[in-house]
Amino acid sequence: MPDMKDITSARKLVDKVATESAVAADFRQDPEKYLRQLAATEAIPNNLVYWMIIGAIGLALIISLLGSVLIVAFKVVSPTLVPDILITTASTALGALAGALVPMSRTNGNS
Repeated sequence: MPDMKDITSARKLVDKVATESAVAADFRQDPEKYLRQLAATEAIPNNLVYWMIIGAIGLALIISLLGSVLIVAFKVVSPTLVPDILITTASTALGALAGALVPMSRTNGNS
């Protein structure tokens, strides 16, 4: 089987099959095996920007939660009057963090 390191998406596979006869022959012979190997070699992107965003969202969540706890602990306001901005920020950060960590659907909107 040809080198699979540079084939990381279906589009790249189509380009390889169209341009390289060895890849096309292997693909025609056993497409299921070829696609399973492609799926196994598909890497999750690990770039710095993604982790910086996750860190910033997580930091906003931690600051909001700590702010709420400290406000109540030092009796700045009563526990029933925790500022809505802290609750809203924590809820939004938690939702954004969950959305960022869940893998994207690969159906392109087609169910």
